[in-house]
Amino acid sequence: MKEVYRNIDSIKFEVNNSKAYSIMAKKLFINDVKLKNLRYCTISDMELKRYFYIVYHKDTFLPPHFKKFIRVCHSIWNNQTAD
Repeated sequence: MKEVYRNIDSIKFEVNNSKAYSIMAKKLFINDVKLKNLRYCTISDMELKRYFYIVYHKDTFLPPHFKKFIRVCHSIWNNQTAD
C-alpha cells in the first residue's frame, strides 16, 4: 500500500529515516540539505501541474476587485483545460 503524507515534516522524516523519496519544492528542504540530512537531484524536462485554490468564508463580502480576480482565474483555468 502506498503511504500518503500531508505534513512536510512527516515527509522529510520518512525520507531521512527510510528508503523513501519525495518530490517537493526546493525551499521546503534546503535547510535539511545544508545540514546534510537530505540530498536532492534536479528533475528537468518534466511538466508538473499544481493546483491552487481560492478559499473564503461563505458569508464574507467580496469586493468587486476580488470578484474580478476570481473571474480572471476561472477564465485562465477554462482556457487551459480547453486545450
